[in-house]
Amino acid sequence: MESHRRLLEEAGYPVVVLSGRGAGVVIPELDSRHPEVEAITQRLAAGDVPVERFEKLRERVAERLDEVLAGADLVLAHNVLTMHFNLPLAAALAGRRVLAWTHDLAWTNPRYIDFQRDGFPYDILHRPAPGARYLYSLPCQMHLPPCSPYCSAGVQSYASAPPAGETARF
Repeated sequence: MESHRRLLEEAGYPVVVLSGRGAGVVIPELDSRHPEVEAITQRLAAGDVPVERFEKLRERVAERLDEVLAGADLVLAHNVLTMHFNLPLAAALAGRRVLAWTHDLAWTNPRYIDFQRDGFPYDILHRPAPGARYLYSLPCQMHLPPCSPYCSAGVQSYASAPPAGETARF
């Protein structure tokens, strides 16, 4: 992520890094190890959707994102929309202009079978998010089925980064 930040800044784009801990603007609920996120993830793994708790956390995250991202043109999210580690965050990104940088897919990896279910919020992992465009690395491309819904959702494959100017055309 640091290389993406640096490259975008060198190309003249203003960049704000958000994280759950560590560098950048810290929003604790973005961290997959945040106690509320972990509790929800554990229940989802068991097939129990804590709807009210999930929605409250999604709303809180969305409000914080609204504050921090006011005026932002684009969110570059690493694996957030295709991995199960923080589904309230993934849900909070729905409808935003997101470039989903993807190199892992929970819905095709047998290690994450507990999250390969139909219905909300598991569908976040199975279907393209509204407002999102997906960029995936070549290793990820090998795991996409030929008729993947991502193939009709503006998915493009880049080995490391989009060509110059590509994000501007998003």
